[in-house]
Amino acid sequence: MQLIAGVYGNSNRDDYLATKAVDHSGGSLNLTWFDDSVRSLQVPEEATKLTLTKIPEEFPRNVLKSRAGGGSVNTRIAAAFIADLLGEKLEIRQLDAQDPEPLVVSELPAPTRWLGLRKCPRNYVVGNRGDRRIFRSPTEAAAPLQPRHREDIAWLCEAETIVLNGPKDVEPVAAILAERDRRRFDLILVLTPALPVEFLRHVAIPIADTLIGAWDELQFLTGKGPVSVEGATIAAVRLRRMAPQAQILVTMGKRGVLSMAAGSTEIIHVELSGRGGLAAEAQQIVRERPERLCGAGDALAGGVLMRRAFGLSLVSSAGVRRSRIADALAGCASALRWMGVTSPLSAGSFVIRSVPVAMAA
Repeated sequence: MQLIAGVYGNSNRDDYLATKAVDHSGGSLNLTWFDDSVRSLQVPEEATKLTLTKIPEEFPRNVLKSRAGGGSVNTRIAAAFIADLLGEKLEIRQLDAQDPEPLVVSELPAPTRWLGLRKCPRNYVVGNRGDRRIFRSPTEAAAPLQPRHREDIAWLCEAETIVLNGPKDVEPVAAILAERDRRRFDLILVLTPALPVEFLRHVAIPIADTLIGAWDELQFLTGKGPVSVEGATIAAVRLRRMAPQAQILVTMGKRGVLSMAAGSTEIIHVELSGRGGLAAEAQQIVRERPERLCGAGDALAGGVLMRRAFGLSLVSSAGVRRSRIADALAGCASALRWMGVTSPLSAGSFVIRSVPVAMAA
């Protein structure tokens, strides 16, 4: 019997703007185009993602490049990349909430189905990772589910392992969770503020097998805390209270990931070793091509999916496969390959240590 994995979420199209200069001061973001014209937008200093009621007419005229976007899209592409690297032919089903958008269709591996609940939104991206701003186009309300939609959801839920990454609508997610009551597939939930907090806390989180969240985004769910290893530890402990039996992974960018095995209160920190050519290569990419870091957290979810669904990992050894941190290592390896790191990977590429939890509130 062939194993099947599944991915669900909302795609979007990311258009990267070509600017001659970007200046952000006094709450005003000034974009200088290559024809020397300037567009000023009122943008708070701390804001990195904004939804505009109307897209400025200069934006479509100054697109440098475009790519398929959305957490689920990145996760699916990363999973396909892992399969290719390992020479595996696998069935990974993608179900997307949006209408099919030509660019997204061209970049997503088959098989993919589309619920068509709304038009695929478009994001306009300014700057790189450190100073990046994302301007979202207005998002339409989702259409209600019809019988044909439920057939597609049932198709997705034939998978043994499913990851939900970035879904924005309660109704289809609730339908997937209802299918899980009938067919006990392994559920990986990437925690983002796209869904209502109360729905996450009381419906989705309690039944997930694995929770994945980013240290700079989990505050919407776990409360205020610093973006630091200590803050991530606090977030992990608070997630454990919400989900006593789930595996918990808190991603921390270049600091790696915190891992709590299913049902455990022990926190393990998995971080790339600072020694050797692999670390030097990763640091060079961060300096010279910071845009490669975009989507690395979604790629980590793809690595976790591949290990849980098929037992596959870019970090391979018998000891790793049996390890309580096997998913964390698989995710970290996937994120590094997503960034463009080509140096050999092994369990010895990472520093693994226990983290005290006494400071967690």
